[in-house]
Amino acid sequence: MLRFLNGVCLAFLVSCSSQPKDDTKEAGKQTATIEGSVREVGTDVPIAGVSVFLVRPSNQLQVRTTTDAEGRFILEGLDAGRHFVAVIRDGYVIPGRLEISGFPYRVNPGQHIKDAVFRMIPTGTISGRVFGPDGKPANRVEVQLLQNLYVLGRPQWSLVNRGGSSREIRVDTNERGEFRALGVDPGPYAIRFVPHEARVQSVIPGGISPAPMFYSGARDVSKATLVDVKPGRETLLEDLTLKNERRTWIRVTIVNESGVPLEGFGTWDAKPADWIGSEYPLLEQRIVNNYHEIQPDSPGAFDVIAT
Repeated sequence: MLRFLNGVCLAFLVSCSSQPKDDTKEAGKQTATIEGSVREVGTDVPIAGVSVFLVRPSNQLQVRTTTDAEGRFILEGLDAGRHFVAVIRDGYVIPGRLEISGFPYRVNPGQHIKDAVFRMIPTGTISGRVFGPDGKPANRVEVQLLQNLYVLGRPQWSLVNRGGSSREIRVDTNERGEFRALGVDPGPYAIRFVPHEARVQSVIPGGISPAPMFYSGARDVSKATLVDVKPGRETLLEDLTLKNERRTWIRVTIVNESGVPLEGFGTWDAKPADWIGSEYPLLEQRIVNNYHEIQPDSPGAFDVIAT
């Protein structure tokens, strides 16, 4: 075995030493460059501190940079082919971010693309106050943003994350009933308020307790008052007062062959039978005494799925 390995090594060395270095292969692997700037939509103001990078699998070489004070960037060492360039900065989003998350480019070997311009738009802010049916500030009320987006060619209300941030943080009211949602993509929204503060009546089946509500006082999303968020501006909503409602729930339980409840293992979901997509946002879920309970915002037939 040792002789065989030595023989292989010797043959390899002889082969390498008998051939001159081929510089034409190195020259054929010329890399490309994309150079440009990031600017505000409409004003042409340069945006500094924008993270500009190629969207690619983690096992590939990562190429990223940050715009300078003049909003300029340069991506170097790109292989020939198609690339997808993404831009991210707190306080800014790509216009139409929910339909596009970056910019496609195709480059040739050694190509140098100059003066590429990416446009971003400042995010907005939504703030306001929520009160309970008793007139006192409502604490732990979740503030959700919904837009009527097209999914597989059909419009439906979808829960959307706030842009301009690398992570999504839930917005809740504080002990004074106040909330402030930063980094909101400009555009129209239906805003849903979901109370999460536990009360005795709220956990009793058929009990009367504050129910989820849309701004400005509707229970049905089709009757919600849409809020138009402007770029770089704060929208202050009128005070909202929650209403009590006799809550009815879809109660579900799952047990093993011995009848022992298995609540807590896996996840639950409920959606109308004709719903498209993976998430139906217009419902509330909770666990009460080993039961999983689901309450949709509107009546109808629902598919309940345990995973």
